[in-house]
Amino acid sequence: MAPSAVPGSMRAAGVVLALTDSCLHAALEYSAHYYRSEPAVDTESGDLALSPESVAAACIFLASKVCEEPRRVRDCINAVHLAITGSPLEDSHLYWALKERIVLAEQQVLRSLGYDTAGEQPQIFLLNFLRLLDVPRPLYGLCASLLNDAAGEPRVRLPPRALVAAAVRLGAEMLAHPLPDGWCRSLELDDEQLDVACHVILDAYTDPPREGGSAPEQAPEAVPQLAAPVAEAAPAAPVAEAAPA
Repeated sequence: MAPSAVPGSMRAAGVVLALTDSCLHAALEYSAHYYRSEPAVDTESGDLALSPESVAAACIFLASKVCEEPRRVRDCINAVHLAITGSPLEDSHLYWALKERIVLAEQQVLRSLGYDTAGEQPQIFLLNFLRLLDVPRPLYGLCASLLNDAAGEPRVRLPPRALVAAAVRLGAEMLAHPLPDGWCRSLELDDEQLDVACHVILDAYTDPPREGGSAPEQAPEAVPQLAAPVAEAAPAAPVAEAAPA
């Protein structure tokens, strides 16, 4: 599995593990930060020292502890393996090998974070901002889905407030809900920054499905001020429950 497939695999594993949006978002951000920080490379082969599967499971395991939604390391391994291969892990030798790698991967991820696992919670920011704007209830869920679909991309280096504003703008356009004048002024964003953030979210629907993951279930309609209509993404395949190894 390539590192670019990690976010899709983690989202599928999050469904199996019944993680909340905030916990899954934290795990995705941990993996994105790890791959942005020039991960360790094997000096002999030139390959990444940690497999993407190990990093995905380690980030989910770490986030579940930080967000107080603890999951067993066995369940994290099984869920990620199921998301990648489509079948639960049945080889006990492979399980023990993966478990050892995940312990190492967790330490490497923590080092890349500088042992600062708190981070920012854009979902909480989004919820409070939508309350301030006094928008209808359907817009809450839609904006949260848009924000989650953009999480975990290593190439994304935008502040959470920019992604929150983009999710609100796109969601309001899709539901034809007018926003008050100067609604994003308090976020200190100009139009160019907001357009960039909108394209980041739209890219989650226009990029082809990655290995080991799936595209979001439904692509949003294109925002008039942005370019090109967005092609509809393939529906995500259901993920079966993983059996303990």
